[in-house]
Amino acid sequence: FPGQTGESLVLLDTADVMVHCGYPLPFHETFEQGSFGFHNWTFEPDQGNWGISTYEKSCAPFADFRWQPVRTNYSYAMVSDNIDAFSWNCAALWLDFDYKLIDHNATGNEKLKVEVWYDNNWHLLQILSNNGSVDWTTLHFDLSTAAGKGLKVRFVAFGVNSGDILHWYLDNIKVYGICTPPSALSFSMNGQIADLSWTAPACSGSAGPAGYNVYRTDSTGLPPFN
Repeated sequence: FPGQTGESLVLLDTADVMVHCGYPLPFHETFEQGSFGFHNWTFEPDQGNWGISTYEKSCAPFADFRWQPVRTNYSYAMVSDNIDAFSWNCAALWLDFDYKLIDHNATGNEKLKVEVWYDNNWHLLQILSNNGSVDWTTLHFDLSTAAGKGLKVRFVAFGVNSGDILHWYLDNIKVYGICTPPSALSFSMNGQIADLSWTAPACSGSAGPAGYNVYRTDSTGLPPFN
């Protein structure tokens, strides 16, 4: 947390401390606050033509890389804050977001690059090009190689002449995990006692029920569940 300072107490011995920083999963950015500040988005080298727009979608705010002022041989990145996926080491990890392109001249030279940061490197997910306008579309990426780690995502608008597009829109940016489920679920009944058994995922390192929810219903097996 940049800007925070403090002093630790003196210890007579050394201690190993594990520090987790960043937003816990799930991370969900809808830009409803009308600014980039709520989730601490940063920009490289600066904000350039990135802004918040409400042109459509019932005036719901969304991120917008605009064509003006015209930029040539440009590159402007919108970068998320740290996202903490440390505890999600037995899960599939995903990135979803919605994008729209309003094109001007379909040159293919104006691009939007999607990347994820982990293990001290940026990893390319996809490069979108201005080959014609694209209506609101949801993209879905597997980030499982970043599970159990810290990560960031960034969107880089770059190209030859920004006047060849009108807008790249971004909204509903989500990073989330889906736990690996147990298998071989079974149960036995002895009066009012129910014994449950299962095979834990190989990645969990534990046969215990930590991280799982157990639900109960009456003899019908129908909702409501408790």
